[in-house]
Amino acid sequence: MRKVTHYISLLIVTILVVACGGGGGGGTAASGGTTGFSQTYTASAAAGELLTYSIDTSALTYTYTITKSSYGCDVVSAPCHAGTGTLIRNGDGTFSPSNSTGSKIFALQNGLLVGSVRVLLNGTTQTIPIIGVANPITTTTALAGAYNFISLQCSGRTYGAFTGCSTSWGTVSVASNGTYTTCASADISAPSHSCASTTSGTLTSLGGGVWQFQSTSPILGASSNYLLAFTAPNGQNVAVIDFNDSSVYGYGQSIMSSEVATTTGALVGNYAWSNDYGQSGVVTLNANSTTSAGLTITQNSPWNGIATVSGGSVGPGYGIIAGNGVYVYRNPNISTPYFELGMRMQ
Repeated sequence: MRKVTHYISLLIVTILVVACGGGGGGGTAASGGTTGFSQTYTASAAAGELLTYSIDTSALTYTYTITKSSYGCDVVSAPCHAGTGTLIRNGDGTFSPSNSTGSKIFALQNGLLVGSVRVLLNGTTQTIPIIGVANPITTTTALAGAYNFISLQCSGRTYGAFTGCSTSWGTVSVASNGTYTTCASADISAPSHSCASTTSGTLTSLGGGVWQFQSTSPILGASSNYLLAFTAPNGQNVAVIDFNDSSVYGYGQSIMSSEVATTTGALVGNYAWSNDYGQSGVVTLNANSTTSAGLTITQNSPWNGIATVSGGSVGPGYGIIAGNGVYVYRNPNISTPYFELGMRMQ
């Protein structure tokens, strides 16, 4: 993770994070967990907002409240502070907000949520991807470990328009005392490695499973970057960082997953996704490591938990395997930046 003005974005032409349910837990929850429950998630929006999102799959309703904001949406009187609405149940196991029938939401009870919200930012209503966790990690001991990351970071507040953005990938080491070190484009766990850039800093609990993620080196960063994390049924940690930092990390979002080797069998299935264009759909990962979008995934390359993604018209890229079925896709070669979040449905 590094400041957006230093990215070598042409070398990272396609980013895909694919998910594994792991241990059978993700598949069971996905097939039976989308109906008949209500759950509140702490969520990050790709525009750089933190929110609570509640879904009731029996009453077919949702509500959200923005709690941390780059744009003043955390102020109770702000028109973008909160929203509510009804849901339409889709035949593929997803839900669509009644005011945005082209969007899809997919949720696991006591697990993860992927979808989108429509938020009024700077006078314009934007459809923004979100990823949320229920029962987030609350101790540094549980957070400690080595992670892979892929991030979308923008040079300024863009009100959901995602301009001036680029991507980065690499690894993060989190110590049990809450300190962290990032390493761009290399495996920080390897005995010999060469990071394209590094930052280090501290994680400070703000309560309720929300962590302040603040750089202390090479310079002091903003105190308004927030981390959420969840332990999946397979034991992997999945973390989301919400960036709101003009001096170090920029504005945007990063997905992190425990750095562990993956297997093809854990990937197979259908994934619900939403993007920053306000579009949603379902993509399939096949047993031969190809996708219904025509891409090929080579796992654990160049290191454990990272995959090389090839076959697209824009060239090869990299992916992370994330517990409980989360993926994110980033393609910086489209003229308007493209960012896609998804989650395994089976």
